[in-house]
Amino acid sequence: SFVKGTEAIVAAARDLGKASEAAAQQAGDDKAKANTTFDQGISLGYTADGLTIHTAGYKLDPTSDNEANVQTMLGTAVETGKAIAASGLADPSGDIDGFGKAFSDLVKGTKAFAAAREASVEHAATAVAAIRSVSDQHAASAVQSRTSSYVLMAAITAATLLLAFAVSVGMSRLVSRPIVSLTRAMARLATGDTDVDLGTTRRRDEI
Repeated sequence: SFVKGTEAIVAAARDLGKASEAAAQQAGDDKAKANTTFDQGISLGYTADGLTIHTAGYKLDPTSDNEANVQTMLGTAVETGKAIAASGLADPSGDIDGFGKAFSDLVKGTKAFAAAREASVEHAATAVAAIRSVSDQHAASAVQSRTSSYVLMAAITAATLLLAFAVSVGMSRLVSRPIVSLTRAMARLATGDTDVDLGTTRRRDEI
C-alpha cells in the first residue's frame, strides 16, 4: 500500500500536468489560471519526488529527523492537493492520504522492529550473562573440589606414613628387645654367671 500510494501521487501529478495543459488550450483567454494550474501540477510532481526520496532515506536510516522530513513533505503535498481541488481539477487528496497512512504503518513497523531487536539483544545479553555465571560457578566448584581432593590425598598420605612409622617402630621393638635381652644373658654366661634366667624357653620363634 505504501508503494501504491507513492505511485498514485506521482500518477496524480502527471495527470494534473496533462489536465493543466488541456485547460490552457481550452481557456486561452484565461492564461493566468492555466499557468497557475500547470504550476500546481509541477509542484505536486516535485513534492511526490521529494516524498519518494525522503521515504527512501527513512528506510535506510529510520531517524526522527528523516521521519520529520517526510512528514513536512507530506504536509506540503496535502496543501497542494487542496489547492488543486479548489481549482476544479481532480482531487488527489485521497491518494495523498493513502500515502500518509502507508508511511504511518511503515513508521510503526520500523519502531516495532527496532524495539523487538533491542529486546532480543537484551535477552541475548541476559542469557550470555547467565551462561557465564553458571560457567564461573562450575569453574569455582571444580577448583574447590580439586583443592578438597588435594587435602584428602595429603591427609591419607600423612596417615599412611604415620601408620607405617608406628608399625615399623612396633616391629623393631618386638624383634630388637628379645635379641638385646638374649645378648646380655649370653654376656653374663660368658663371665661364668650360670644363674641367668633367659625367660625365653616358652617362645616358639627363632629366639
